[in-house]
Amino acid sequence: SFAYDTSIKRIYSEFLFGNQVIAYKGHKNCILIMHQLINWQDNYAFVDILSVDKEKIIDRFKLKGRSEMPPVITDANNDGKTDMLVNCHDGFLYCYTLPIK
Repeated sequence: SFAYDTSIKRIYSEFLFGNQVIAYKGHKNCILIMHQLINWQDNYAFVDILSVDKEKIIDRFKLKGRSEMPPVITDANNDGKTDMLVNCHDGFLYCYTLPIK
């Protein structure tokens, strides 16, 4: 089980999962899980990269805003690198290049 800060309230009852299993930082089977959160100061979201084999979070990315779109894993600009696409509530589609081959 994973522990999270109890001062934070989840906005949605479901996690949003990425569209595919990836290899990440030497872990062969990883999934991306997006969390939509709110605390007393602001609303935000983050994506955890979870190693299914090791049953632990191996990386976390804070996003510029919340989103109802699950993270999409693709090579968005055909540059040979793996990207994560997220559409945030601020009206922008963000493309993050993941450090994987």
